[in-house]
Amino acid sequence: MAKEVKYGVIGLGRFGLAVAQSLIESGEDVIAVDVDESRLGLISDQTENVYIIGQITEDSLIEAGLDKCEVVIIGIGKNIEASLLAALHCIHLKVPRVIAKANSAEHAQILKMIGAEVIFPEMDTAHRLARTLKNRMLMDFFSVGSGFSIIQATLPAKLVGQTVVESNLRRKFSINIIAVNRAGKVIADITPDLVFEKDDVLILVGSDSSLAKFMNM
Repeated sequence: MAKEVKYGVIGLGRFGLAVAQSLIESGEDVIAVDVDESRLGLISDQTENVYIIGQITEDSLIEAGLDKCEVVIIGIGKNIEASLLAALHCIHLKVPRVIAKANSAEHAQILKMIGAEVIFPEMDTAHRLARTLKNRMLMDFFSVGSGFSIIQATLPAKLVGQTVVESNLRRKFSINIIAVNRAGKVIADITPDLVFEKDDVLILVGSDSSLAKFMNM
């Protein structure tokens, strides 16, 4: 069983991996759980708390130490049954805060019914805007807690025409790109050669301090 760690991430797809890496880069320890060993390999050099599980059960989540976490983020999207099971077990284990990715309104509705917070990392999340910030780049945000957020921000003019690898946002600011909203179309496959265009909206994850530095670039 893992030592007590504040954050847990179930499902290391693009969203879950970005959240886990950004938490680690902001100084937090993370428990990472997935059914795919190759996905865990992407983060095994950053945290010792990686667990492959054959099935999502309460016992498997307890064995990984997720019952001791304060926040569990569920990055499972396409497999709705697995997503709901993970959320249900975490809530039954009395994890104080369970945040789950949803891919549809119906998926979100069921997650909310069982007590999970819902985020659409690849859709407009304007309904979550809880306060107005002075920075004009910031369009929306979702606070995970303890100084860590997911935001939507307009692309800075100086990044127009640059590729993802040229912008080097992860190294410069310790933030990760989850998706790009381009004229209402979401680009979730963020490749190194993707070229930023004027009016792109970036969906980013990172510590509040790192995101603030990016927005003040």
